[in-house]
Amino acid sequence: MSNLKNLTHGQPVHQCLMMLSNIAESKTKNGAPYMVFTARDAHGNEMPGKKWQMDSNRIAELSPFSLFVVTGKADDFGGKTSIVAEILDPLVDVTPAQIEQFLPKTPRNVQQMWDSLVKIVRSRVKDDPFLSMMLERMLIDANLCEDFNRWPAATANHHAYLGGLLEHTWSLCYAADKLLVLYPQISPSVVLFSLFVHDHGKIEEMSWAKGLEYTTVGKLSGHLYIGARKWRERAELALHDLGSSLPCGQCMTECGIDMKVALATVDAVEHCILSHHGVTENDWGSVVNPQTPEAVLVSHIDNMDAKVFGVLKAVDRKSWEPSQPQWVKDYSSRYYRPRPDQLGTQQTSATK
Repeated sequence: MSNLKNLTHGQPVHQCLMMLSNIAESKTKNGAPYMVFTARDAHGNEMPGKKWQMDSNRIAELSPFSLFVVTGKADDFGGKTSIVAEILDPLVDVTPAQIEQFLPKTPRNVQQMWDSLVKIVRSRVKDDPFLSMMLERMLIDANLCEDFNRWPAATANHHAYLGGLLEHTWSLCYAADKLLVLYPQISPSVVLFSLFVHDHGKIEEMSWAKGLEYTTVGKLSGHLYIGARKWRERAELALHDLGSSLPCGQCMTECGIDMKVALATVDAVEHCILSHHGVTENDWGSVVNPQTPEAVLVSHIDNMDAKVFGVLKAVDRKSWEPSQPQWVKDYSSRYYRPRPDQLGTQQTSATK
């Protein structure tokens, strides 16, 4: 059975290659651990599943979005077909091509998002000679642009699919471009450029060569520190290439770049990267609290997109039962499913 869409109750599953995500531990009424997961086939179909009598340590070791050879059967739970796995054998010697075949991908057009993103950021940094120069230097880095267009934004929660990093960044820049008209005191170039680079550290933080997982440096440092380090390295190299080292305070009138302004801009963008997860007390990984108006706006726009996306993903909007809110574990809250403006329409169509 290579297509989960055709899998029905009681049908055997014999050595089928599947990608497992949303791997988590649950417990029986007697307290025995077992594993729950979402199985995905190469056609993009998904189905919930479980494996009984699974050791807690073994569950914790499994990487999300890894490929497994699954043997078991289909069963019915609450009116929905799911997989009960008897054997889960991790696929060894996985190639990137195999992983890419199974990984979910952004539903949006990658080229259109990229073109729109570049247009927005260019329009907002055009009056800043230093950031305009930095943007163009980054855009001619073929490897960076390719990775940026393909990388996921996370292994779970929000934009956890190929192209997710681009989609998330495009969403933030699109929103910021509209919001900035309300805040004329804020530097549009710093905000848009900071949003453009705020998650570049995820390219080193995560890998999808064998499934979506965190790299060793990603676990030890995190993408905020990695991204801030990469940004400063790029800025130092650019300024050096212009014939000056970063600590120098001279004006570079021939390039239209004031060195003091450039140095202050490097610090401002770096601060936005280091603080874009909000206040440090929330334990989301910010190195410092947002301490500039630009950093405050960057962190709130980032949080808005991540949280709204995460809730929409977790809440089944096709279920029209307003009396039964859905608990979303990651956000420790209940969320109601239906859109009020469509509730009457859905109830009417359901009775036909």
